[in-house]
Formats: sequence, C-alpha cells, structure tokens
Amino acid sequence: MTSYDAVTNQTWNNIGSIKAIITPSLEGAYLIRKSRITECSWNSDKTAAIMILAKYMDIESGPLWENCREPGFCYSVSLTAEIDEGTLTLELYDCSDLKSAFNAARQTMVDLIINLILLVNRLFEF
Repeated sequence: MTSYDAVTNQTWNNIGSIKAIITPSLEGAYLIRKSRITECSWNSDKTAAIMILAKYMDIESGPLWENCREPGFCYSVSLTAEIDEGTLTLELYDCSDLKSAFNAARQTMVDLIINLILLVNRLFEF
C-alpha cells in the first residue's frame, strides 16, 4: 500500500531512507536523508522552533559544521526544514568518510535534543 500525501504531492514510502552516491574515483561520497516532520504546517506552533533549530544546526561553524566538517569527514553539511513539504533534510557533501560523517551528524542532533530537553526541564522546575 502506498502512503500518498495530497498536500505535499508525494509518497512517504521511502522517507527516512538514505540515498548515497559513492564515487570511488574521486574518493568522495554524497548523502541525502529526508525525515518527515509530523504535525508540521505554517499554522503549527512547532514550526518556528523547527526552523530555528534547523538553521542553528546549519550555520557555518555551528554544531554540524564542527562535528562533521572540522574533523575532515565531509566538505560540507546542511540541515534544511521544508515546511511546505513537511520534511527535514540532512545533506552531506564530498565525504571522505561517509559512515563517520553520518554518525557524527546523527550524534550531534541527538546530543542537541537531549541538551534542549534538560535545559527546558531546568528552566521550568517549580
């Protein structure tokens, strides 16, 4: 059964799957991973937070840059929130070590989310 979303005009069968292009002659690899953002629309109260988080992660010398680019795992990394599509897209460009670049990006995002949860809990303790 195909899961089709008429709003975004796309199917969600491959969402979360990883598409990678490995070019051994150039010793580089490229990765694109899309994840679906649930309850995401321009009217949602979560939209601004998602966009700010994605932009923070995406800035040069930001968390993804420091953990993926500076160690030399990849040349460039980006995280984009597409509200109209309802997706969050991670892209890794020209990876010398694709597995390490992906693991560093994933761990960076996990650590950031955990730290945000801890911060919110501390700020709103009664």
